[in-house]
Amino acid sequence: ISSPLLFLLGLNVFLLIVGCLMDIFSAMVAVLPLIIPLAWSYGIAPEHLAIVFLANLEIGYVTPPVGMNLFISSLHFRKSLLAICKNVLPFIALLGIALMVITYVPSLSTWLPEVVDGKAPAPAVDADSSEESGQESLIDAFGDSDEIDDLLEEFGYELEEEDRGDPP
Repeated sequence: ISSPLLFLLGLNVFLLIVGCLMDIFSAMVAVLPLIIPLAWSYGIAPEHLAIVFLANLEIGYVTPPVGMNLFISSLHFRKSLLAICKNVLPFIALLGIALMVITYVPSLSTWLPEVVDGKAPAPAVDADSSEESGQESLIDAFGDSDEIDDLLEEFGYELEEEDRGDPP
């Protein structure tokens, strides 16, 4: 897949299936570490990925035939599973439309972090480029070490002189 739009479409289908079959927390632990590097390579902002991920899993939670919330609703409201599935279908259609808007209009999920940080979303990483080591790219992702030192001091943590500065 060479297009980020096709990647997001495939991701939506995959995550809807995962949401139908797995608990959300289990899916986050099992699937998210596999998806983050892929999304990063397509230039998808982490905030956008998180919102798409959670929206898909929530829709999967109410999607027949194995959505966990359907069984919980059936038990709680003392209605048959078939009646619950029939009543939830229009809402799944609305949620699907909302999911498409969330997925293909990333500015809806990235505008607030951009305003707060004053930064643009994370750029695509060229897999062939080996200019930065992994440690340097982490520092770039989370800010330079001076910002981290200032934040730690603000919360009352005192650092020794040898602990300050950039990592070796």
